[in-house]
Amino acid sequence: MTTYNTFTASNLLCIKSKQIVIDLQLNLGLNVIYGNNSVGKSTVLDLISYALGAENIKFKPAALVCDFVLIQVNINESTITIRREINNSRASILIYFGAISDSLKAPDSEWLKLPYNSTEEKSGFSKFFFDYLNYPSTVSTETSITTHQILRLLYAEQKNNNLPIYREDPWDNTEKRIAIRDYILGIFSGELYELQLERRKADKELSATINRIQSFFQIVGKTSDHLIEDLLLAEKQNLEYRKNVILEKIHNLNTTITSTNTSDSQVDEQTRLKNQLSGLNKGMLSIEDKLNEIAYENTDLDQFKLELKHRLIDIENAISSNQIINDIDFEFCPCCHEKILKSTDTNSCNLCKNPVNTSNNNLNLLQMKTEIIFQIQEIDKIINDNNHHFSKLNEEYSSLKTNVNKKEQDLKLLTSRWHTDFEIESIRAYKELGEIETEITGILQKLEIAQEVKKLQDHRDNLQARLNYINDQIKLLQDRSKNELFRLLDKLNKILKYLLSLDTGLQTEFMDPDSEIFVIFEDNEITVNGTSHFSQSSSILLKHLFHLALLLLANEEPSMRLPKFLILDGINDGGLEQKRAENLQAIIVHVSRMLTSPFQIICATSEIYEPMQPFITRKYTDGEKTLNLR
Repeated sequence: MTTYNTFTASNLLCIKSKQIVIDLQLNLGLNVIYGNNSVGKSTVLDLISYALGAENIKFKPAALVCDFVLIQVNINESTITIRREINNSRASILIYFGAISDSLKAPDSEWLKLPYNSTEEKSGFSKFFFDYLNYPSTVSTETSITTHQILRLLYAEQKNNNLPIYREDPWDNTEKRIAIRDYILGIFSGELYELQLERRKADKELSATINRIQSFFQIVGKTSDHLIEDLLLAEKQNLEYRKNVILEKIHNLNTTITSTNTSDSQVDEQTRLKNQLSGLNKGMLSIEDKLNEIAYENTDLDQFKLELKHRLIDIENAISSNQIINDIDFEFCPCCHEKILKSTDTNSCNLCKNPVNTSNNNLNLLQMKTEIIFQIQEIDKIINDNNHHFSKLNEEYSSLKTNVNKKEQDLKLLTSRWHTDFEIESIRAYKELGEIETEITGILQKLEIAQEVKKLQDHRDNLQARLNYINDQIKLLQDRSKNELFRLLDKLNKILKYLLSLDTGLQTEFMDPDSEIFVIFEDNEITVNGTSHFSQSSSILLKHLFHLALLLLANEEPSMRLPKFLILDGINDGGLEQKRAENLQAIIVHVSRMLTSPFQIICATSEIYEPMQPFITRKYTDGEKTLNLR
């Protein structure tokens, strides 16, 4: 079974005009941020989630005047610092490989800049983060599961009290909610998700292809591209025959010339054509040199890229080897076979007793892996640019070649002996020849269109066949994961039912042991006895208990791809009476004691009760604000 890495946050900083306006230390386990209303508790939680990659954060004015936010996170034994400029768009994210205190003194050159989303040229923050957590990436430029999508489940924000499962997202849809569900439950199949995306893309492409074919037939008024092509070929053959007749006529005119005199104008025209041909040939040679240069450069880049891929494989093998070797507990020396004396120092090698730092070693390897991936992506971008340039040069070369052939034909005809008595007739013949050439060019263009339609129809048939195959594969993969999905959802429903039974409110069906509870990810709702409509206070309670139930499920199911990390805002909002609010805090403490370390729950509340008193991480009282902007 794949082992996923743990994740916690330890320090949050917010910077305005080079001054620290908030310095929040976070602990493992339960963290409670306590303070009166309007001191900025929600802003702190917004900053945490935003620094970790959340989107659609509507910052308060106090946060928007700040420059950027930093957060130190620990992934297993690796420590990294994330920095993100504060705005309301998809800002890029910077990574420093080390503690937040060191990052403040680090130059820009030591920060790794990542775009929010992965592109063809560069991997994004989510892929980087998922690599460190050992989660599978879902890199797709059209739709992908990002840290933002995971945080839609990990951040229960105050303004989304009406949404029990996912945070609000403007691009939300059923397919995406199902994909996130399957991903975090550990039944996500990268193959299935990519097939679903490919199906959507192929279906869209199939519709566009059919529309293009129908539009063409509406214009030409035909129903068979084969018939159109046959007619065009027949017309072209007729024009070629007429062209040969005229060329024969021109040849006969030239062979009957008796005078060898050549007019000055003819000599000037010959000179002009020769100069034009010389310039065209030089242009062709120049383009040939450029094409050769691009071909040589791409060959070198391909070799370098292959070498980098070999290095990447070596690094991945080294990471895997480290993990395997670190877990080996040598009882006897592999050299002399004597029994090894156990060391009490956990930071030394149990074999050679030298000090070790597995964290730094793994961190260095991951840094090297990230840098090589970026180098490969940069090479791919250069090769793509070169190929685009190569294609443009080829088009230019073909155009020059056509022009050269035409000029050579003109020069050949012009340098033939030309009797002045037949000048008028020759002019007419050349004019007619030019008209026929123009018609043949038009026929060739029409033939290209007809052939394009044939390609479109072949493409349509191939797309339909591909769609049929994709649908079969999707059904097969869905059938395989259905049983595991039902098991996990049933377990989640039971955990949530248990937590609801601890409620002390007036929503009797919450505490009824016979109630049927269903978490429906695809509809973003939770039903109790078939209804999802409750009082505001009950809805808020249901939302928080769902997130706690999801955390408990992740604690019991190591195959789940969900960090044991949770942000709960507004746990005393929505008209919760004191007894019920106090009981909710007791339930949160109870859940935290059921979780195995490491885990992290961060809560914000304006009312603190006895169960949560020992877990206050930061208190804001006496008019103190979370952001010190003075």
